[in-house]
Amino acid sequence: MSKLTDLELCKKIAEIEGEEQHVINKIERAFGAKKDAMWVVMHGDYYNPIEDWNITGPLMVKYEVKLVWECSPSYCHALIVKSQICESDSDEQRAICMAIVAKDEALK
Repeated sequence: MSKLTDLELCKKIAEIEGEEQHVINKIERAFGAKKDAMWVVMHGDYYNPIEDWNITGPLMVKYEVKLVWECSPSYCHALIVKSQICESDSDEQRAICMAIVAKDEALK
C-alpha cells in the first residue's frame, strides 16, 4: 500500500466505518477561517484514530488486528492474520489503520 498522509488515512478509516464526515482545518476549528484541510469531523467530534486510542482500540478489536514489535520497540507490524495482511510503521496506531485500509482494499 502506498504511503498515505494522516488526513488521507483518517478519511479512509471513516469511509470504511460508513461514517458521514467532512474535513476542516486547524484554523477553522478555532476561528472559523478556511485554509488547508487538516481534520476529519464526524458527528461534531474530531476523528483521528492515529492519535486517539479511544477510536483505535475498538477498531483493532473489530478488525482483529494484532501488533508485533521487532527487536527494537520503535517499530511494529500490524497483522490481520485471517486476511494475511501486514502493514508496518514506527507508530503502532498508524500501522493499525494502514492494516485496516489494506484489508478493505483487498476485499474490493
